[in-house]
This record gives sequence, C-alpha cells and structure tokens, in this order.
Amino acid sequence: MCESSKEALAENNLNLPKMAEKDGCFQSGFNEETCLVKIITGLLEFEVYLEYLQNRFESSEEQARAVQMSTKVLIQFLQKKVGVSSFPQLGVGEDRLKDSVLDNSGMQCHFQKRRLQVNKRV
Repeated sequence: MCESSKEALAENNLNLPKMAEKDGCFQSGFNEETCLVKIITGLLEFEVYLEYLQNRFESSEEQARAVQMSTKVLIQFLQKKVGVSSFPQLGVGEDRLKDSVLDNSGMQCHFQKRRLQVNKRV
C-alpha cells in the first residue's frame, strides 16, 4: 500500500465517491436505507477502478479480480438488506468515470510505480 494514502489520493486526483450529510450515513440524520443505497452506488462506481487495474496491470490482475468479486458479493448482500433485487447500473456517468480513470496519467504513474515496487520485492 502507499505510505500515505491521503497523499496518493491528492496526487492522483482520484474521483472517489464521497459521503455527504444528505446521504443519511452520519450519526445526525442517520437513515439506514438512504445510507445503504449511497454505499451501494459508491461500490458500483469503485468497480470501474478495479476493472481499470485488472485490465491495465498484469501483476495486479489477480488481486483486482479478488477484490472485484468480494465487492460484488458485498453489493448483493447490501441490496438484499435494502430489499432491492436489482439496482440501476451507472449508465451515463459510468462512461465519464471510465474516461477520467483512463485519462488520469497521475493515476497510471502511481500504479506503475507500485508495480515496480512489488516486482523488486519478488
């Protein structure tokens, strides 16, 4: 992992899902259903990053696939808890998100550096 995850996020300008008070996940104004829907949506968005890792870096492919499968299981579990059998896909925003991931040279550089560090240890 990165030495400082906050620095890595800032350096790579990743567009990760963020929680807001309206999402119902904070102690004040907590709403379980609203919060779980936000978490499910965030996990669906996160899958795009996992797909990028899996397709871009051979050394990360197996790990990304494992995390992706675990994420899918978690999404399905949360969907059942909310009582939603099918959750809407990302749709239009997905293409924009994929483009931002693929065009983010800082992110690509970060993952390349990380791959080199892993290869040096082996």
